[in-house]
Amino acid sequence: MNYVAGQFVALPRITKLNELKIRYVDILTYTALKSFNGEEGCFPSYESIAERATCSRNFIVASIKRLERSGLINIRKNRKRVVRDRLPVNEYTFKRYDTFNAIPYEIFDIDINLYDKAMLLVIQQFFYEGTIRPFYTLNRIASELGVSTKIVYQRFQSLVDLGYVTKTKQSKRRWSYGDKYTLSNEVKWIWDSSKMNVKGIFSPFLLVA
Repeated sequence: MNYVAGQFVALPRITKLNELKIRYVDILTYTALKSFNGEEGCFPSYESIAERATCSRNFIVASIKRLERSGLINIRKNRKRVVRDRLPVNEYTFKRYDTFNAIPYEIFDIDINLYDKAMLLVIQQFFYEGTIRPFYTLNRIASELGVSTKIVYQRFQSLVDLGYVTKTKQSKRRWSYGDKYTLSNEVKWIWDSSKMNVKGIFSPFLLVA
């Protein structure tokens, strides 16, 4: 994939997916869509989004409809940009958030199915410096996400089996709280500006906001 080394997508903290009436897999669509956002705007085709998210065009079309209804994205026809038959293209804008997590572009390159990749995206907000935040359990994560505990447990186990999450048992001390999970180094979650290979960029962050 052609992208700048060290580049990130700004993914806001999104919870209560059931109240937004979106599915957890829609966060993959959101992230892939936002990765095309630039200084001139965001105008990717359904095919381009599907290719980046590694899923079907039909899935992207349905997912974008849910994201639009939720208010996370807005869509308008940009008549200054046209495609074949001079049809205007969709222009996407995003609901603004004050805080976000930096998602490395390499997330689009990892070879796992869309369900595991989407779950990896939604759970990373519950980690700090690669380790799950204190007092978070899978039940609490499921509750905050508005996703069934069965799905969260299944996908967590799949991510453990695939090596993207590491699980270790806590000791039986009184103050221990459930299992401990860490994000593995299969994805470089921690920002390292020294790896950016673009000359003439002075900002410490190169984000797709």
